[in-house]
Amino acid sequence: MLEARDAHVVEPIANFWWIMKKKKMIFICENPNNIGDLFLLLQNLEFTGDKDILALLRTYGAIAPHIRKPLEDRGVKLVDGRNALSFLVACWGSDVVIGGGQMIRDNVSLRGLAILFVGLVLTRLSGGNVKTRGMGVSPIRKKLLKMLWKKVLQLCDKVVVRDIASVANGSRLVARPKIELAADMAFLPSKQNKRLRNAADARPTQSGCVIIAPCIDEEREMGGTAFNDLVAALKQVFPSSKFVILCHDIREEMDKRAARIIKSQSGLGDAQVAAPHDLDTVLSYYEQAHFVVTNRLHSAIFSLLSGRPLLVWADNSEKLNGVCAEFYIPSLKNDDTAEKIKETLAASLSFNRNQRDAALRNKVELSRKNIY
Repeated sequence: MLEARDAHVVEPIANFWWIMKKKKMIFICENPNNIGDLFLLLQNLEFTGDKDILALLRTYGAIAPHIRKPLEDRGVKLVDGRNALSFLVACWGSDVVIGGGQMIRDNVSLRGLAILFVGLVLTRLSGGNVKTRGMGVSPIRKKLLKMLWKKVLQLCDKVVVRDIASVANGSRLVARPKIELAADMAFLPSKQNKRLRNAADARPTQSGCVIIAPCIDEEREMGGTAFNDLVAALKQVFPSSKFVILCHDIREEMDKRAARIIKSQSGLGDAQVAAPHDLDTVLSYYEQAHFVVTNRLHSAIFSLLSGRPLLVWADNSEKLNGVCAEFYIPSLKNDDTAEKIKETLAASLSFNRNQRDAALRNKVELSRKNIY
């Protein structure tokens, strides 16, 4: 369970000792309760460089204890982004890193974005840098949010984005020369990344699993007749493999809810629902996966890094559409026929490994542009 209030959030007024540290760096990321976002945060921490830097993480809600603990073990202090005074005091004299993840989007708090803008102004006034890393940029349609996002991006040293769609969307917010195309931070070689790359050289054991990593919300879905047909086809191909519905976001209203929907509607009543609170356990599932079905970006990336056969459930996600095109990943959607499902599944299993490895090497090189 997530705690209603995070008792470990730093209150700067009562903890001036860390404000006086020689160097500070504030990380602005998405929700660490999401394993993909946690992976990106750990990537950032690994590439901080200076061991004497005090790492601060802006939070915007409670963090599960099992996720918070490894961060605290690394010396990370939490700053409540909802507390304007706490966050603004922390920004003075700090450097700031924004990203990775789908940071620039419409469904954010106007108040929270305004606080972020003022904090970045204070960072700049006190001599700090504002860096961005592997950001995803969605179309921004709300006028006030668009105005604020423009101001935020103008304060950044440069705007480093992770895909072509983000270049196009970002160009509507800031001058194109300020935008640099990199890749998602998850592709950047690191300790976490190396573990998955090593798995690509080993075959999963006979007791491996078929992973279904879903995201179901007001904009995205995984289900319906076509999905049920896919599940039936997978059971024929992998008759002795256990099916695991792997929750990347451990909050009850997110992937756990999606798992309940899939179990009840898609002939997977006996599937294991896994909602690990730690990255090691999540990565171990990918190491032992025979096959992965997902509509989550970082599930797709973990599958690519570990060399696993992969099929994307298409739900009009720009970021996933781009990955499918670059890595030649087959995809299915709700209105596909049973025949199309069988053909696509066969294509997923017989993917061209050399072709995919070449695309992966390109992404790795692009991901290095995040560190500057």
